[in-house]
Amino acid sequence: DVKVIFSKDGEEFSTKDYTVEKGDTLTYNYPEIEGYDPPDGKYSETTGPINVDTTIIRDYSKKQYSVIVHYVDEDGNTLAPDYECQVEYMGDIQIDNPKIKGYKTDADGISICDVIENMDVNFVYTKIKDKDSDKDKDKDKDKNPETGDNVPLMQLAALLMASAGGAGFLAIRRRKEESGK
Repeated sequence: DVKVIFSKDGEEFSTKDYTVEKGDTLTYNYPEIEGYDPPDGKYSETTGPINVDTTIIRDYSKKQYSVIVHYVDEDGNTLAPDYECQVEYMGDIQIDNPKIKGYKTDADGISICDVIENMDVNFVYTKIKDKDSDKDKDKDKDKNPETGDNVPLMQLAALLMASAGGAGFLAIRRRKEESGK
């Protein structure tokens, strides 16, 4: 007689008993178990010749899955090399996003829990506005909005002084009113 014990994570989960004539071989099939691979990736095995009562133990291992992370811009262009790792069945993984010069992303990273298949993950980065384009906007701030002409520096200074003086006058008046004078 032959007893085949199938185990996973060191614990028995299935047993099959076979009766075999002395000197014969035995071919048996491994049961399929979600998330686990049989030894050597085989789903059947032949053993023998069998001359004595035998116990065979076959231990399954957790499947390994690939998680590939792509760092791309909004158009799908690659910004950094892919990151690839192996995660075992029902495993968890924490992936941090790298800083990429000139780009930002909404997430610092991601946690993936209970992995049960190969995965591709895209982290999408947004281009940070170019500071030079902001300088172009700053050039236009000195222009008269009605005419588009540059406001002369002296006129601008006079406007600032006049508005500052008026604000100063209001502040002095309020203080007098608050103190009751």
